[in-house]
Amino acid sequence: MSIEEADREDGNRPDDTVMRLGSEIYATQCAACHGPEGKGVPGMFATLAGSSLVHARNPTTLIRLVLDGARAVPTDRYPTPVAMPAFDWKLSDAELAATPSYVRNAFGNDAEAVSEEAVADIRGGE
Repeated sequence: MSIEEADREDGNRPDDTVMRLGSEIYATQCAACHGPEGKGVPGMFATLAGSSLVHARNPTTLIRLVLDGARAVPTDRYPTPVAMPAFDWKLSDAELAATPSYVRNAFGNDAEAVSEEAVADIRGGE
């Protein structure tokens, strides 16, 4: 199933098993920077609560961020920018789907689940 097909499905919310797995991964891999409540640290680590990226109808950018990581642009004030590590080497497709699915449905967020197939399609296209 393509991401576009998944986007058209109504009620595509993660089940309890996916939410538990995503919560466990978030707690061990993400919360140190993004915070236990997804509020981040202003000027350093992105807030996930209410984020337009997290709520985006098409989760491709969010999936890519988790897969590939990201680095802020260096500035005079912050010559050594913070970075988010890549998780493509560390997490399975199921884990990489569960984590953004959890984030998209925690911290007051309400968005469709990310499927393992979507992660595999994006990984396969690299």
